[in-house]
Amino acid sequence: MDSTFSKELIFVGIKKIFCDSFGTLTVRVFNYTVTYCFKGDRSMAKSLGCLLAASVLFLASCTGTQQFVPKASVYKTSDEKAVITVERKYSRRGGMRQVTLVDSGNAVGELGNCGKLTWERPAGSMKLTLKPSFGMVKDDVPPVEESVAPGKVYRYYVVWDAKVNSFAILNE
Repeated sequence: MDSTFSKELIFVGIKKIFCDSFGTLTVRVFNYTVTYCFKGDRSMAKSLGCLLAASVLFLASCTGTQQFVPKASVYKTSDEKAVITVERKYSRRGGMRQVTLVDSGNAVGELGNCGKLTWERPAGSMKLTLKPSFGMVKDDVPPVEESVAPGKVYRYYVVWDAKVNSFAILNE
């Protein structure tokens, strides 16, 4: 096969884009392969533009998790600090956006769909909140307030609460 172009864009999830001289375009995104044949009087450029736009929209809907504080291990805990893990459960509602998690006034990170944040904090009183965000987290969502002990692991979940129409934090 004579290739017109072949490009790897792994950093955005596109593993391979291949177009042969017969007008067949193959795009491999994560574990999915899409093959498109250009037929008829459509111009290849117009069809390629539509496929590229659809790919960009698909990739834009995937959000990641970003942690602002050092990550901690749940298997090796410190005798002086507690380990906190917060996991965001899958939700179609708000799946394309991140929610910001705050521990006692300090931003810990941004949780994407199915993301997890794990960090160490000093023992004592803890207040976990979600930063208010239009359409995602309401101002009046109650925080999780708890006293944490050193050497222990605490798990929490961020879920969509349909009753209050907002994300909320729940204990394990």
